[in-house]
Amino acid sequence: MIVLKYTKIWEKINPATPKVSRGKGSLCGIINYCFMNDYIKMNRDAYNAVADLFSSTRQYLWDDMKDLGTYVKMGDRVLDLGCANGRLHELFEQATGGSLGVEYVGLDQSEELIAIAKKAYRESEFVVGEMCALPFDDDSFDAVYCIAVFCHLPPEKHEQVLTEMKRVLKPGGYLIMTNWNAFNDWVQDKVNKGKYTTEDQKNFIVPWRNGPGDVLATRYYYGFDLEELQKLFEKQGFDVLEHYYAKKGERVGIELGENIVSVMTKKKQ
Repeated sequence: MIVLKYTKIWEKINPATPKVSRGKGSLCGIINYCFMNDYIKMNRDAYNAVADLFSSTRQYLWDDMKDLGTYVKMGDRVLDLGCANGRLHELFEQATGGSLGVEYVGLDQSEELIAIAKKAYRESEFVVGEMCALPFDDDSFDAVYCIAVFCHLPPEKHEQVLTEMKRVLKPGGYLIMTNWNAFNDWVQDKVNKGKYTTEDQKNFIVPWRNGPGDVLATRYYYGFDLEELQKLFEKQGFDVLEHYYAKKGERVGIELGENIVSVMTKKKQ
């Protein structure tokens, strides 16, 4: 029954895929990922597969990010979770007067993206690792940024990862996060047309296509709304300062919002 369910999902994403294929991007591969509920591995393999293409399309800051540098100051130690190619350097350079005035550490599960980041920003520290078990000391960062990454985690990992973020933050430190809004009109149109697949409007499988439309990889997303995130943050003891839907730097409603922007602090002891 489970295999049949995910067979249908994959056929919706890429109906041209031969059913006898055995590769990671094949029908059998996607069934294996989903049957094991190993969405984290799915995403790691996806971003390794498309690292160069992904990096080439992520050379600038989204408008929704541009005001988020106000939460760091000169000399802060900053952790960029899911750093990809390290593009948040631009944000911190702008925030600290045109040069990288923070001690930057980037972590990503994709070895290929970390390799790209190391070449681009040789002065900074980059680590291959998982958010579920951060390789850093307690109370060691003034700010943690998690841009468009937390939504890649399945629900059973949400509290664990938030606990890890809180652990490495200094008391009074900032956690700044954006998450994909799966419930805007544009995404729901993709779902209705069968381009994105979901069985429950919470767990989404999204293909990465090249120019001609071939599927190069598939990624897992979890569909958050404001209320669910708010409850998660408060359960972990964060003080939520900002929490809103955003599109191109403007606060909007759920129908238009491309991202959910959240800013919170770890309570001082």
